[in-house]
Amino acid sequence: MTAMKKGEASSHECNQRMILLYGVGKERDEARHQLRKITKDILKILNKKSTTETGVGDEGQRVRKNKLEVFPTLETVFTKLQQLSYFDQHQVTSQIAGNVLEQITSFTSGTSYHLPLGHHIQLIFDLMEPALNINGLIDFAIQLLNELSVVEAELLLKSSSLAGSYTTGLCLCIVAVLRHYHACLIINPEQTAQVFEGLCGVVKHVVNPSECSSPERCILAYLYDLYVSCSHLRSKFGDLFSSACSKVKQTIYSNVQPSNSNLLWDPEFMMDFIENPSAHNINYSVLGKILCDNAANRYSFVCNVLMNVCMGHQDAGRINDIANLCAELTACCTVLSSEWLGVLKALCCSSNHVWGFNDLLCSVDVSDLSFHDSLATFIAILIARQCFSLEDVVQHVTLPSLLAAACGDPDAESGARMTCRLLLHLFRKPQVCPLPQATGKSSAGIRSSCDRHLLTAAHNSIEVGAVFAVLKAILMLGDAEIGNSNINSSYNDDFSINCILDDINDDDILGASKTVKSGGKAVSIETASLSEYARYVLRTICQQEWVGEHCLKEPERLCTDKDLILDPVLSNKQAQKLLQLICYPHGMKECTEGDSPQRQHIKRILQNLDQWTLRQSWLELQLMIKQCMKEPGSGSVAEMNVLLDNIAKATIEVFQQSAELNSTSATIGVSLFNAISAGNIDSSNTRQTVKKAFLSSSERRGVWLVAPLIAKLPTSVQGRVLKAAGEELEKGQHLGSSSKKERDRQKQKSMSLLSQQPFLSLVLTCLKGQDEQREGLLTSLQNQVNQILSNWREERYQDDVKARQMMHEALQLRLNLVGGMFDTVQRSTQWTTDWALLLLQIITSGTVDMQTNDELFTTVLDMLGVLINGTLASDLSNGSQGSSEENKRAYMNLVKKLKKELGDKRSESIDKVRQLLPLPKQTCDVITCEPMGSLIDTKGNKIAGFDSIDKKQARANVCFSS
Repeated sequence: MTAMKKGEASSHECNQRMILLYGVGKERDEARHQLRKITKDILKILNKKSTTETGVGDEGQRVRKNKLEVFPTLETVFTKLQQLSYFDQHQVTSQIAGNVLEQITSFTSGTSYHLPLGHHIQLIFDLMEPALNINGLIDFAIQLLNELSVVEAELLLKSSSLAGSYTTGLCLCIVAVLRHYHACLIINPEQTAQVFEGLCGVVKHVVNPSECSSPERCILAYLYDLYVSCSHLRSKFGDLFSSACSKVKQTIYSNVQPSNSNLLWDPEFMMDFIENPSAHNINYSVLGKILCDNAANRYSFVCNVLMNVCMGHQDAGRINDIANLCAELTACCTVLSSEWLGVLKALCCSSNHVWGFNDLLCSVDVSDLSFHDSLATFIAILIARQCFSLEDVVQHVTLPSLLAAACGDPDAESGARMTCRLLLHLFRKPQVCPLPQATGKSSAGIRSSCDRHLLTAAHNSIEVGAVFAVLKAILMLGDAEIGNSNINSSYNDDFSINCILDDINDDDILGASKTVKSGGKAVSIETASLSEYARYVLRTICQQEWVGEHCLKEPERLCTDKDLILDPVLSNKQAQKLLQLICYPHGMKECTEGDSPQRQHIKRILQNLDQWTLRQSWLELQLMIKQCMKEPGSGSVAEMNVLLDNIAKATIEVFQQSAELNSTSATIGVSLFNAISAGNIDSSNTRQTVKKAFLSSSERRGVWLVAPLIAKLPTSVQGRVLKAAGEELEKGQHLGSSSKKERDRQKQKSMSLLSQQPFLSLVLTCLKGQDEQREGLLTSLQNQVNQILSNWREERYQDDVKARQMMHEALQLRLNLVGGMFDTVQRSTQWTTDWALLLLQIITSGTVDMQTNDELFTTVLDMLGVLINGTLASDLSNGSQGSSEENKRAYMNLVKKLKKELGDKRSESIDKVRQLLPLPKQTCDVITCEPMGSLIDTKGNKIAGFDSIDKKQARANVCFSS
């Protein structure tokens, strides 16, 4: 659904739609009234506190008085809006957006002194997102952006206190939305250029990126990202932004090193601002200069802030306000970035006292779980506001903390647990909840959707190496089995943690409810062992959609870069487990049957193959192959051979199982139809049976993807699969078992596999580039066809119609395989002769004829014709005289052998074969006579003296041929 267009044409289209849906009458009027009521209620809420009122004389921000009236609640209106169709939601949100634009236009034209509040505009963005009005949202953001420069000029003209803060604050909301839908924005170069130019106009007054406001810092960061990622922007705005680009890179995108300060602490420094950050009209520039000029002031400020966050009143709104204050001061004093990173490292690595901030560590108990969520929210907002990057936190804080605990330091456990909680918040996608009051409880975590969008943008910009570093560190911590647990911590197949995860929802992660059930007992995940908690955090992080997209974006790099999944610090089992968590974050049931766990694992990969998991399946198999090649040696060679055999055997087993399920589902369908017709059917058994039939259908679709999957693996895998396929083909050739029951069972098992087109596709795919395997497979197929002919001559199929049908199916498949290798056959004179004779014997023996199987007979006849005529065709394609003579001899020898095989045999099918051979030369005797007894001269006179001449003329042979 595209964004609503304004104008009479749009109004006419909406009216026609209403008539089509509701007709002309009461229903249409009620539908119209509902839309108008919802629109009016939302506008009432947005205008309840009216707008920011600006006037000459710097009256500041005031609230317009409204008449006492009953206002609808926001959550009620929001619920009603979401119950509408998307078209109607677009219409309502477009009207509200138009109303806001009219207010701004009235202000810029001088007819009004009122501007819409920034959080009201943010609310409109939040209403548009669930309605999926993305195009309308981007258009609305661009229209607002185009008005901001005029709004700022008007504010300066009126000497308003909002000058310099209103437009940048509103622009921060716009940047957050555009960052969130960046992929949609850059599709349109024209819109991207408008955004870039509009943002440049908002921050054109910024001279030094290290001395600006927090919104301006975020705007500059987005300008930098747009500039470096869009070539058309560099060519169009190079003169405007090239010099600023380098400054932004040095200031905002430089690597931040953590500080280890230990200075004189002033417990009262800036405490008034920290305890109640929203109650003061703060001059951030002045405070920023005070912090820049004195390192002790910075140390005191950071310690006081962290003590308030960790030990003060744990109110989500207050934590958000403190984080906004710190973000503003960090934008004015960039040195604070290293202080924030340093104090976080001191807390997470508290077992090592060399990281400074001892005054804070003496007051804060890191093992206290009550403040972990507040600290995580505080750090997440600082990352969202570009105070430091998520990669900085990973490199300098989380990795040292996790690895210290994983290496066995018992004092590091409390810091590692807090680090896990921190990562859970930072890596988890922020929850979209524009109306927390609708749930009846205060919202935990990040309050502003603007900051949530900015944190999501931080996820998108992190390097994949940093993501893998975090996952590997948590995995090693989970495998270390550290600490006591209230939960039975059996790590085999992660059964215990799976039980926990099944009962945990989003509220549990946010800290609203940390009690889950495991084994029928109430267990707190926070009091579980550190290793158990680490496994829970690892699985939760892997379940984030952006983590999977990041890790699987470059699958080839994943299996070649030793800094990722092939890191030597991980064992083969750990690497495979981590990859499974990334590929299948919600779990994948392993098959426990069978002797070889590796083969069963490979079988599971192939059984769950579909178009969405093809990349994951390739990665799992490729990782297993790469691990065998990691350390060259005799042991790795043997391990590789075992792996190749398991891949090949598992592939064949998957096809066999798919064929059996195919046959079973067909039988089930007939049985169900008969049972339903008879009215005698058990509902519970029926559901299970239908479910099984449905799953088999899914698996049958998946087997078509086995061939392209195997084709992407190394050629050694393809060769081994070919070998296994050849062995399976040979099993099906002994169709003359003495026991009829055993014979039927063996034939059914082999034929059900060999009659599948996906299996044929697999073999033909593996044959590409496998010349050595082709020779062996051709020999095997030749022996198998000879065996079928031998069984036919022994009359093993004469009295069994079913056996004859299965024999024809087996012969059809083998001939299809030979057809896929016809180029190899035709390159060799010997192969051509052998297969031509074999094909001829299939017809002359009566194994295949026109009456019993016309389709198969046509196939055999076509193949024979190609072999015969192909010899002549090779003669035409080769211009050398010697080669031409050689091909003629080969052709004549082939025809001679075929004629000898045919002999005097006659049948309708054999007559069709004779048409492929040259017509034979047939001779007959012709006796000629001429008058004798007298000779006549040239004048017609008889010549006397000569008697009759009894000489006979030689017989002449006349050859008739075509």
